[in-house]
Amino acid sequence: PRTPSKSLPFKLWPKQQEFLHWLVGLEAQQVNGLCEKSRGVGISFLCCAYALHGWLFKPGWKCGFGSRKLEYVDELGNPDSLFEKVRFMLRRLPDWMAPQGFKWREHDNRSRLLNPTTGAILNGEGGDQIGRGGRCSIYFVDEAAFLERPHLAEASLVETTNVRIDVSTPNGPGNPFATKRYSLLPER
Repeated sequence: PRTPSKSLPFKLWPKQQEFLHWLVGLEAQQVNGLCEKSRGVGISFLCCAYALHGWLFKPGWKCGFGSRKLEYVDELGNPDSLFEKVRFMLRRLPDWMAPQGFKWREHDNRSRLLNPTTGAILNGEGGDQIGRGGRCSIYFVDEAAFLERPHLAEASLVETTNVRIDVSTPNGPGNPFATKRYSLLPER
């Protein structure tokens, strides 16, 4: 967004590659993860790219996205929303990569994207509804440090997924995201 061109090639930096490998490892081990992010590094886009890859190639796979407000997860035409990032990438794939039988009007609904070939689903939720949309293979909580009632998401997501990825910019020390983040530091 800071360049004249709004569509740049998706060439990963080494740390971005490391992040994607980390996600693969977490999903393989069926464990949760946490990523403290800074602006402009592309972590939200990488989470969306990871989700799109699973949606394209993993039969029956389901990925959930949650944020403090549903419009941050999916708002048509808003490139800052997570689903618009996924749509942006999906529209730019070569035709041979698109799922057979995929129709935008039929398979792309608000906060839900269905792959008719594999049965894979991307699902989105916001606010206190995070984690209430059924079981997921992996679940991304975007801007987790800013949830208004994080205990509700915590209670729901325990039953929803074995692989929860909390991603957020910092929001001070007084929230569950910060507590989790600092509990991961090695003892001195």
